Amino acid sequence: MKKLLLAILIVTVATITSVKAQEGRQFDPAAMKERQKTKLKEDLKLTDVQADSVVAIQFEYMPKLRGLRGIQGEERIAKMKEINDAYKARLKSALKDDKLVDKVVEYQEAQRKERAERMRAGE
Repeated sequence: MKKLLLAILIVTVATITSVKAQEGRQFDPAAMKERQKTKLKEDLKLTDVQADSVVAIQFEYMPKLRGLRGIQGEERIAKMKEINDAYKARLKSALKDDKLVDKVVEYQEAQRKERAERMRAGE
């Protein structure tokens, strides 16, 4: 009887722990936008308006890039280039400074590489 109660207790604790861990990982777009805006302001010294514009444009183009996941090869590369060119054009119209656009794009590429490294490391 004691073994049965112990087994039930262990399963219950494991289940609660698993549920709590999953709750902490829920995607919150508003929080993500705010974190990105803060990092852009701190790291690139953008104004509030500039950071808002960059984040809004980024969130506009993310679904378009995700839509390429099922496409392979040359077609994917061509479409990705088309989307990235349109993204940069929108950034140029919003920021009105080519050097700043290049700075933002380089920063975002560095962030993307950092995320990939963390994922490979298992974080």
